[in-house]
Amino acid sequence: MLPEALRGSAYPGVGLLITTGAAVNVTGWHSENVDRPIFVNISGGNTTVQLFQITGGANCSSVVTRQGGSTANVTVLGRIHPNGCTNAINNGGTPTTGLIVDNTKI
Repeated sequence: MLPEALRGSAYPGVGLLITTGAAVNVTGWHSENVDRPIFVNISGGNTTVQLFQITGGANCSSVVTRQGGSTANVTVLGRIHPNGCTNAINNGGTPTTGLIVDNTKI
């Protein structure tokens, strides 16, 4: 349960932090009142990340955020719906708005 001070407002942190692992596959995720529901920060190695059918909610800046400077082109995502978030994706500081339907690499 959230502390009283955070109830009814956005949690200022990260919901799911993905940093390493041989293969990470998330299918079906919804978040409410979390500023950055999914945060990807991969540095080297042979990690691949797949994110599909992800929806944001209220009080959210970006559904999926890739940390600037982290390994690019190892995350594949599709069917990302902002649904209340400002952006669908923040790719290392470059935001993308609107529904992401087709598979996209970031």
